[in-house]
Amino acid sequence: MNKVIFHVMLILIIITSIVGCVSNPYKQYYTDKLGGKKVSDIREFEQNPGDPIIQNGTNPEEDFTKMIEDGYALIGFSSFNGKTANTEDAKYFAREIMATNVIVYSKYTNTVSGSIPWTVQNPSQIVTTQHQGSIYGSSGGSASYYGSSTTTAPGGSTTYNIPYSTDRYDQMAFFWTINKRRPICGVFVRDLRTEERQYIQRNRGAYVIAVIKYSPAYNADILKGDIIISIDNIEFFDYKELLQLTSSKAGEEILVEIYRGGQIKNIQLKLNQKEANQ
Repeated sequence: MNKVIFHVMLILIIITSIVGCVSNPYKQYYTDKLGGKKVSDIREFEQNPGDPIIQNGTNPEEDFTKMIEDGYALIGFSSFNGKTANTEDAKYFAREIMATNVIVYSKYTNTVSGSIPWTVQNPSQIVTTQHQGSIYGSSGGSASYYGSSTTTAPGGSTTYNIPYSTDRYDQMAFFWTINKRRPICGVFVRDLRTEERQYIQRNRGAYVIAVIKYSPAYNADILKGDIIISIDNIEFFDYKELLQLTSSKAGEEILVEIYRGGQIKNIQLKLNQKEANQ
């Protein structure tokens, strides 16, 4: 193989290692959401031994809400910036963690360009010098001579600038599994933001992000975007206190006070019984 071609191939391998990692980025940049547990450790989760369903997502917030509403549980997620990752890597890692569904996202951010100098040592050169001439004697005679000599000249070096250009993307993947657990209430909530507190003129409450289909909250027509203010006239400070409150009243019929569209509404609903390990 031509030495120049060999060195070009070698530099391309080096560039590849610089601009993109050869390991599985979905595994390398994974954040676990199960507290160190495996899917197989949680009996309410679907045990998926086969290939997961891979989807290309467009809006992470909307996709997240839909998956929660459809009864899925988030196992974990990956987030990184780099060259376009192979979705087969996401599928491979999803099988490892027994996910049933994976939603992947990719958004172009920038192009990394440049060049890497590569200096090649040239081989030494053997230089042959021919010598010839005539010799004349004092008595008028002459003689001719011929000869050669060789010297080794250093080869020096040649520097090549190898250009590269790689597109980079913000990439994410959310790993999900089917949650077979029957929810006590069925609302997925978060703490209020500043503007929401100002809107309802109070600091306490929880914002409904999603409502699980066919759950007590779903059947009682609690909607995404509602702000829950109290349970059985008991106010709570944040979403954690709300979850503790509904858990303590599992199996009971409760009165939920919500703020919707500038008005306060009262909704009656019957909570599900608490299941084992819930």
